[in-house]
Amino acid sequence: MELVIKTYQNQFSTTIKKQIQQVDSAVLNFDINNYWEADLIIPVIEWIEKFDKIELYEVIEKSDNLVFTGYIYDFEISTTDIKLFCRSTKELLNYKLVLSDKSYTSKTITHIIEDLLNDWNTAYWDSWTFFCNDTTTITKDFKTGDNLHDIIEEISWLLWLVWDVTESQIIVKETIGEDRTTGINYKALIFNWKSPSDSDISEPVLTSFPTLRNIVIGIDSTTKSTKWDSTSITNFWALGEMKRFRDGDLATQTQEYLDSRKVEQKIFKFEVYDTQNINAGDKVKLIIEEANDYLNFDWTAIINTQRIEYLNRDKIVTLGVSSIYVYQDTIKNRLKQLDKNIKLLTV
Repeated sequence: MELVIKTYQNQFSTTIKKQIQQVDSAVLNFDINNYWEADLIIPVIEWIEKFDKIELYEVIEKSDNLVFTGYIYDFEISTTDIKLFCRSTKELLNYKLVLSDKSYTSKTITHIIEDLLNDWNTAYWDSWTFFCNDTTTITKDFKTGDNLHDIIEEISWLLWLVWDVTESQIIVKETIGEDRTTGINYKALIFNWKSPSDSDISEPVLTSFPTLRNIVIGIDSTTKSTKWDSTSITNFWALGEMKRFRDGDLATQTQEYLDSRKVEQKIFKFEVYDTQNINAGDKVKLIIEEANDYLNFDWTAIINTQRIEYLNRDKIVTLGVSSIYVYQDTIKNRLKQLDKNIKLLTV
């Protein structure tokens, strides 16, 4: 398998700036609650710059398969090679801002985001678009300087939806990937402890994340709201958290956050041998047999994370799956949440 990258002047350009027929190695990481990252090592080439658009292709029997599109976030150059650190365009929404204070009463997410995007696109010649079928109405206030990434993530979470960006189109829906648990797209990932050589995946490892909370004190600029789940408190410990929200329907926001945290969050990680027709965000059937009481499962699973490593012409795909969307308690996500809370206090 050969890897090819193409670079463009910016995200809207269609004229190839430089095409390279060699990528020495590549690692792609995707988190359904974050964005794609791609770390590439390439030979030293003609001039490249930060924010150049980049496309990465697999070339198999002269057929090109696009596996990543985004932009150059950073790079390191030595005498022998260039290390590119790339991100998907979803990350750029951290730098698209609310340009004036806004108040929305009983409006759909489409109305809110399209209004904010129109302000930004008009002022700075951008061309972001938005798509969502959900018609639930919500009430929200936003301040000048709030970024669109946090806003979309916050509203999506409130509506039990997930979101992603393709090029410059923002897409919010119930499932980012495909539902492959029924019909012609059915996909089962099977591991049998007694016959691992006949399995579809490597031996799975189960990780439980310390994100369980069953008491939440929600606060905004003027009000507090406390919600708790008695069943979870009885089954586990009483575990509380104070969570800051923007002004709006505080009781609903607090309840939604509690509902997402009141169950133990577990994720299985394993390598998958057949990588065809499977992507992060997809729903698949996970079957683990003849293992132990901790690991034996037969249920619908959501692919929360996907890591793709290209090494010596081999492709290694590692998946993280769970029965729910899991917001992993990583240092990166903690810092991201801390930064968001600081902005809510000061903007």
